[in-house]
Amino acid sequence: MTVFLSARDLRRSFAFQLVFGLSCAELGNSLWPWFFMPAAGTAACTCQAITLQFFSFASILWSAAIAWTLNAATQTNPAGGARGGGGGSIAFGGDGGDGGGGGDA
Repeated sequence: MTVFLSARDLRRSFAFQLVFGLSCAELGNSLWPWFFMPAAGTAACTCQAITLQFFSFASILWSAAIAWTLNAATQTNPAGGARGGGGGSIAFGGDGGDGGGGGDA
């Protein structure tokens, strides 16, 4: 987080903005119990539970946003477009253009 805030070039990058959002959510998720451990059944305990749930859900949403962005950035169209099918098969042994296992079909 410190590098993101101190480096002006990183603040312009959409990818680093997503990672910064995730790191803020994780910071809130991990540091909250260190400062405040209320007794069970109190209003403070309920407040802590709600806050932890918020940061946990925010972390899941930031992770989903990063995954969606990576998926959108890596999908390619065999016809040369930016979006479409067939692009993810490189990870499974294909050549990236046939949409499948990469065998001689």
